[in-house]
Amino acid sequence: REGVPFVRPLLHLPRTTTEQACAAWGLVPWEDPMNADRAYTRVRAREALA
Repeated sequence: REGVPFVRPLLHLPRTTTEQACAAWGLVPWEDPMNADRAYTRVRAREALA
C-alpha cells in the first residue's frame, strides 16, 4: 500500500519469545489460518523454502 507505513516492532523476535510474553500476560496468541492455506502462493513458497 503506497504511502501507508507499516510498523511491525515484534517481527525480529522469535515466535517462542512472543508466545512466552503472551503467556505471562494471560493472552492467547492467535494464528491466522490463511498462513497455512496452500491456495496462496506465499504459503507454498514458504513451505518450499523451509
